This record gives sequence, C-alpha cells and structure tokens, in this order.
Amino acid sequence: MKKLLYLIAALPIVACTNTSYKISGSTQNVADSSIVFLQVYKSDKSIETIDTAYVINNNFKFSGTWKDYPSNAQLIFKENAFAPKFILEKGDINFVIQDQSKKMYELSGTDNNEIFISLYKQNKDLNDELFEILKQFDPNSNSEELKNLHEQATLLQTQINNTIVNYAMENPSKDISALLIEQLYFRNSIDNETLEKFKSFMPKEHKFYNKIFAYSSGRVLSTQIGNIFDIDLFTELAKTPHEYKDVFSDKTIIYFWNSYDTKNEENF
Repeated sequence: MKKLLYLIAALPIVACTNTSYKISGSTQNVADSSIVFLQVYKSDKSIETIDTAYVINNNFKFSGTWKDYPSNAQLIFKENAFAPKFILEKGDINFVIQDQSKKMYELSGTDNNEIFISLYKQNKDLNDELFEILKQFDPNSNSEELKNLHEQATLLQTQINNTIVNYAMENPSKDISALLIEQLYFRNSIDNETLEKFKSFMPKEHKFYNKIFAYSSGRVLSTQIGNIFDIDLFTELAKTPHEYKDVFSDKTIIYFWNSYDTKNEENF
C-alpha cells in the first residue's frame, strides 16, 4: 500500500517535468544585472515577452513550463541589438554567446535546436559575408552604391533562405521544418508559391498543418504599418467560415489600414 501511495504522490511531479524547460546561457563582456528577455512569436506575427532574466558573471538562466507546441523564440539582450533565435520547447536548451557584435552563438540541447544550429552553421560563411555587406550600408552613400550593396545582400539572403527551404522540403514531417518555414514567413522572406508547395508536402495530420495552411491561404495578414489594404478582402475573409479557430484563438485576422471612409467603417 505504501508503494502505491508513493507512486500516486510522484505523478504530479512527473507531469510537471514533462512540460518544463530550462535555458542556460553564457555570454561575454556583458555587465552584471543586464536584462535578457525571453520572447516567443505569435501566430499573428506579433512577439510576446514571457520571461526575463539577469546576467550575473556572464551567465543567465530561464526556467518554466511550456505546454504548447514547440515555438519560434528569441532572446533579447536589452543593451545590445542582438536576438539569437531558437526553438522553445520542453527540455534543456543551452546557449553560448560567442560574439554579440557578429551575432555568433552556439546552441544545443533538444533535437529541434540541434538541427536549427546545424543549418545556421552551414550558412556561416554566407552569414559572415552578409554581415560585412550590411556594415557598409550608409544612408549618405550615393544611390548606385546603395543599389549594389542591396543587390549583393539580397543574393546572399536568398542563398541562405534556400538552404532552409531545401531542408524543409526534404523533411516535411519534422516539426523543425514547419518552424523554419514559419520563421521565413514572419520575416516576409518566403513567397506564397513556396509556402503552398511546402504545405502540399506536409502530412495532413501534422500538428502544424493548419497553421501553415492558414498562412498560405491569407488567413493571417501582416501588420505592416504604412500599408493601405483593400477593405473588401478583409471583409470577405471575416465573413467566411473557417477551420482555423483552434489554432488562432487569439487573433485570426489582423485588420489594419491607415485611411478609411464611412463605408469601410461600417464594414469593419
């Protein structure tokens, strides 16, 4: 009887452990008490800060529970424009920030993050070259110089993106593939044709299938300030029944326009 009681008492602990994550990291040349933000990407392209930590002796730690599916996430160092990306999920995740100025970091722990960083390393030379080009951008340069730099940067970024897309297309059943495609979508770095192609490769029972389906069908619309959207498109989407409510219970469609008339207001 005592053994049975011990087993019952242990169950809540096991359940909690199965959804817990631990993030440990080390960095260099960061002042003590500097703040690090843990952020996740939401389905409407917004970013939510879910926790904060402090750097002590060049180390920082996060711990918590994550009951949702694996999610695209990033760390933000408040005093530096550096945001190392990773996959937030249950398990131990380890960071080694090697050079914040060059955006270099090591990542290990869960299987998804191991794959994530391996693709990052495959593109290291391209990323280094892109970094050097971006440093040359000067608003005071003449238009021809800026045009040439922009073309070089675009070519390199396309090569980097192709490595990611190719991996995803070859491994459509893996969670990391959907997350990588989602990340490109968040950055407006993937065209709808490629999005549709990846969706066609995914098993329909995949946990991220409805999310990718929603992205490719225009169910989630980008909140780009300054854009003027056709209100009729928004109205039709809003009136159309859809099967994505379980995935996008927070915000399915973002309505945004910076000029409207009385008719638009009534439709809204």
